[in-house]
Amino acid sequence: MVLIFVTFPADSDMSEIVTRLVNERVAACITVFPEVESVYRWGDEVQYAKERQLLVKTTEDQVRCLKKRINALHPYDTPEFLVLSVVDGDERYLNWVGESTGY
Repeated sequence: MVLIFVTFPADSDMSEIVTRLVNERVAACITVFPEVESVYRWGDEVQYAKERQLLVKTTEDQVRCLKKRINALHPYDTPEFLVLSVVDGDERYLNWVGESTGY
């Protein structure tokens, strides 16, 4: 299992995007956090943006496909896509993630 962090603009229709990713079985579950403010450097300027943080639960086997889908659905040229490996967890939950993503 892996966890993937992705940010989207706060005004994006997150329900449509997350539903699509779960329906396509590239994600078992997606947690959408409330609006946050991100501060980052883009080019030569410091930027401020209102965003929504997504925490995606999926399997290593789905990472490539999920990345492709995020890039297709995302309005940013360079979307955040950070993959963190899960080293342990409740076996029932880990099995559910695998079953929910077709693995």
